[in-house]
Amino acid sequence: MKLLIDMNLSPEVNLRSFIHFAQKLPMPGVSRCLTRTGLLQMSMRFTLWAAVTVSTLACYAEAAVSLVRVYQLQPPRDRRMVFAMAITPNQEVLSLIANKEGKWRLSRVRNWLDKEPHEDRTVVPGLVYGDRKNWNSRWFPDLFVTPDGRFVICVASAWKSQGRGQDEFVSVVNLAEFKVVATVHAPDLDALTGDYRIHNLDRQGHLVVQTYTAFPRHPGDDLTAGESRVKLSVMSLPSLAVIDECEYVERARTGSPTRREGESSCAALLAHNGGSASLSDFIAGLADSKEVRRTDEQRRPPQCAFLGYARYIAPDGQYEREICQESHRGFLGNPVVTKSVENISSVASGRMLGTVVEPITSVESRFASFDGTEYLLVIEGGIRLMVYRITD
Repeated sequence: MKLLIDMNLSPEVNLRSFIHFAQKLPMPGVSRCLTRTGLLQMSMRFTLWAAVTVSTLACYAEAAVSLVRVYQLQPPRDRRMVFAMAITPNQEVLSLIANKEGKWRLSRVRNWLDKEPHEDRTVVPGLVYGDRKNWNSRWFPDLFVTPDGRFVICVASAWKSQGRGQDEFVSVVNLAEFKVVATVHAPDLDALTGDYRIHNLDRQGHLVVQTYTAFPRHPGDDLTAGESRVKLSVMSLPSLAVIDECEYVERARTGSPTRREGESSCAALLAHNGGSASLSDFIAGLADSKEVRRTDEQRRPPQCAFLGYARYIAPDGQYEREICQESHRGFLGNPVVTKSVENISSVASGRMLGTVVEPITSVESRFASFDGTEYLLVIEGGIRLMVYRITD
């Protein structure tokens, strides 16, 4: 408003400038409001410009998904930096940012609706980059918050070159003191030695790690099928001590398990950890502390890339967010993201509430709630937090 009023231009130019400015703002409903306003097609005078301004601002107030806060976390600032995001049970925001020197940074933002949110930071041991030739993949930070909100498990992993498997550090941070209380280098533990690992939490608050080692393949083998030896380890928190373990063989096709052999070796583990009827039941009951993901592939719009599409449900089941990334093939055939949006809708009515256009760089998002109101929290590059209020 102030920008347009101060411009020493005619009302007609002011109006055109306002429309151009307003349509570029990331506010759902603006273009719709301007299009519906028949006044724009009439003679453009200053009084009319003011009327359109008031009408548009009214649409801002009615927007179902609106940006209400932007907070810049402390340096380093690198929008291409890989990071992980999580929300604690009391709705604090966690961001784990990779660091090439092995000093990965965990940040916590509290009171993110306040004008000056409170930020805590601590250093978490992680991978050291060294020579680029050491790595065969990007780095993968991950966060797992225990249901009671006492601890967060920080995982820093990546595939090493020359078929040397996955390197990984696992650390536990006490959220009350916000400091690291335990760290293990996974390949140094016999129970965690293998090609790669999958982490989850069980109902008793333990960290459960499945360590996979693939059996050798032979010419003529079915490329869609595979067989691996799996070590199942239950680790106590916060010490990360292995308190139970067993081994079995898992056969899979197109990435999904089809049969498990040797489950009897896990009988004692199952008895100690909730008394699950079978290994499959125990694994099905594991959780990763993240939002529930919907897997209905038939819902994917054709413009959304296969690997750039996902749908998540808010913890209270009230809203759904649909991530859609559009892309094209780059010079070397790799996918290049050209557009990224999140569509927010009501689960009960199916009505679309708004769209958030996101940066095409490193972005993570989660639902959060405060005082009965739902929010979408978006972090860019691990350091720029954007808060969107959702109303229905």
